[in-house]
Amino acid sequence: MSQRNTISLREWGLRPEFEQALAPGELIARVVEEQKTRYLVAAEEGILRGQLAGKLLRPSVDRLERPVVGDWVAIRPLQGESKAVILRVLPRASILRRKAAGETEAIQPLAANVDLTFIVTSLNREFNEKRLHRYLTVAQEAGTRTAVLLTKIDLAPESTSNARALSEKYGVPCVPVCALSGEGLANLGALWSCGETAVFVGSSGVGKSTLVNALLGRLEQETAAVRDDDDRGRHTTTSRRLLLLPNGALVIDTPGLREIQLDAGHAEGLEKSFAAITELARGCRFANCAHETEPGCAVKAALARGELEEEQYASYLKLRRDLGSSERNSAPRPPRIERKRK
Repeated sequence: MSQRNTISLREWGLRPEFEQALAPGELIARVVEEQKTRYLVAAEEGILRGQLAGKLLRPSVDRLERPVVGDWVAIRPLQGESKAVILRVLPRASILRRKAAGETEAIQPLAANVDLTFIVTSLNREFNEKRLHRYLTVAQEAGTRTAVLLTKIDLAPESTSNARALSEKYGVPCVPVCALSGEGLANLGALWSCGETAVFVGSSGVGKSTLVNALLGRLEQETAAVRDDDDRGRHTTTSRRLLLLPNGALVIDTPGLREIQLDAGHAEGLEKSFAAITELARGCRFANCAHETEPGCAVKAALARGELEEEQYASYLKLRRDLGSSERNSAPRPPRIERKRK
């Protein structure tokens, strides 16, 4: 993929505010592929291999200070080579992140400077609304526009009505699509425009890479068929890539996520993704109502009247507990006191 042809960074979404963040002597580039500490960046000289400056490789450097796909970065090209040193990450317009998998409380960035987050989920047996709640929370916290893509509609006869119901429930566009037949793809063009960046996130095998190939009009991303035993797709994408579509819009394809954990910083995103519950909570007797056993709870009253779904209510409480647990685990621990031996 390395090349030396001059390119226009305007095509890659460059805006004046990113250039204004440069220091004298720095050049600007955008991270178009990321795989651990290996990068490809789009610069005026072309697509270059990016290597981190030594200060960014120190163990003490927070992961959020290192580049992620979609980032605009300050670089120093290496003369005579298709390489550049990545000096620092420029201020971000948005950052999509999750709590890293496992027991750690570390944060894992997924994509930066995104205008629109597409949550991709298939309508076959893989569909899981509780997982969708988590993705919505992550997207809302990032401050991006959000839409849900319901893939593999050839396997779900009620796809149109399902999409309409989900859209009304969560207040975001829900678009049924089939990448293989092209059905529904024309509806995506109205959601993001030339120069804007969208990201596809979702579990493995929901059809993200197949959708990217369909939008590109060529076979760019590797794909695999679903398994016969459980309708789940196979994990094929291993790196995050930013790709330029024929209509001038940009899309980031990401590897499938086996789990989407939240951290304490997703509290605002949770309130936004459960906007109906957040609005009901304004009528609770107590400002700090947990919506469980407190008297005068407007949320529980709506649940009793059948105005709120039990599943949605239970999912909201579960995610709130997860956030509370994450906040407690990430809080600084008091220093250990060494007791003198007698």
